Amino acid sequence: MIATLVLFHDTDRRYTSTELRAIFESSAPTYRGMAGLRSKVYVIDEEQGEFGGFYLWESREQMQGGQGSAEWVTAVRARYGITPTIRIFDAPVAIDNPTPHGANG
Repeated sequence: MIATLVLFHDTDRRYTSTELRAIFESSAPTYRGMAGLRSKVYVIDEEQGEFGGFYLWESREQMQGGQGSAEWVTAVRARYGITPTIRIFDAPVAIDNPTPHGANG
């Protein structure tokens, strides 16, 4: 498996957490059911002025097909007005805990 961390450094504080949550909700359908994407978690660090996503992919090839292209980087840059920093990690072990009934998060 491959994990990626995509971070936008919002030094100008262009977005509030509320605005980011709305943007994330609008982009989430793009990732639901995406081939090879096991999970995606949107993240916000208000204190550091950072936001982004943490992705877990079945393989490097599937990651590259989903977010490894220049088109993907161009699209997210256009969406946020910020070029992201992208880190790629090998992910040899993953823990998938069941979600308690009624939990949302």
